[in-house]
Parts: sequence; C-alpha cells; structure tokens
Amino acid sequence: MILSFHPSKADDEAENGAGLRYAGGVMSTTEILTELPRLSTKELEELAAAVDRLFRERKGALIYADAYGVGTEADLVVAADQAFVQYDREEEQRAKRQTR
Repeated sequence: MILSFHPSKADDEAENGAGLRYAGGVMSTTEILTELPRLSTKELEELAAAVDRLFRERKGALIYADAYGVGTEADLVVAADQAFVQYDREEEQRAKRQTR
C-alpha cells in the first residue's frame, strides 16, 4: 500500500481536505496508526522522510529516534551542552593535576 500526504492551506482544508489518502479516501489519524504496522520498511522510511521534510518546512521541532530513545532537536542541544560542560570540567581538572 502506498500512502501519500496531500497538504492544503488551512483556508482550503475544510473544502479540499488534507491528510494521508489511499484508494481515493482521506484517512483519520487512527486509521493511519492502524495501517503503519502493515507498511514495508521502505514505505516507513519514505513516510518518515516526508514527515521530517514537513517539520523542516514548517520550522517545527524535528524528532529524532535512536538507541537511546526519542527526542527533539532541542533535547539534543541540551544534551550536547551538558556533555561539553562536563568535558570542560574534566579538562580543567587534568590541567590542574599537571601543574602540580
């Protein structure tokens, strides 16, 4: 099954509809979630790429998923900042030990 996203402007949404369509009909969020397990890996990758592209176009927060969990771009920035602060502390401690 191939799903395609058909965005429309908010003003046109009531008239034309927007959303995932198949066989000529618009799918509800519940229907989409029900269909996701049936998609192939390739179809899921295409869908994920389309969703990421839409988030970028709308300047929304990108969502990342990896072995450590799911997070947004803001979460990654905070985690990186914490890592750099810790790294700087360790470097400072190493420098103090070497001057002794």
